[in-house]
Amino acid sequence: MKSIQELEMKHITTLHLSMFLLLVFCNCDVKIPEDFVLEPHLEWVLKEFVKRDSKIIGKPLKGEYFCAFHVFGIKKFPHKFVVYLYIYCDEYYLDKGKLQSRGECVRNAAVTLKKKMDSYEVIGCEIPGHGSEYGKHVRNIFPKNVADKILNSNDKRWRIKKLRAAVNEKAMEFYFE
Repeated sequence: MKSIQELEMKHITTLHLSMFLLLVFCNCDVKIPEDFVLEPHLEWVLKEFVKRDSKIIGKPLKGEYFCAFHVFGIKKFPHKFVVYLYIYCDEYYLDKGKLQSRGECVRNAAVTLKKKMDSYEVIGCEIPGHGSEYGKHVRNIFPKNVADKILNSNDKRWRIKKLRAAVNEKAMEFYFE
């Protein structure tokens, strides 16, 4: 007999998968609710890509990089889809038994993927440049509703706070558990 928790998890997984399919197969820009959760395998593919792509975080100097991201939206095209991400990474290392942060890295990315059998393949990634052209790059890469969120400094504050906490928790687990 299945426990209530197992049944709830099955229901939640089915609900998340249904939401994901609705978003991916809708041929339009989509607003994603704050509590949206990606299908687990797609989330894993994106996390692995973020950790490996040198355009996003580079190579760690002293320790390990830990990253978290916020999904702004997903846009479906005939043979591919684009996931719009707000990525927060920080490198952590131990110094005399104390956890230290080397410095955070925040990036926005438009990651293009295609479905490949029962998996996903990253086929492209666009990241806006820095400096005076940043706003222009954001507007060229992202749909208007996503670009507006990226450029809104009030939205950035809560996203960074939320993602920083998630990254710090991952680092604590890695080094101390």
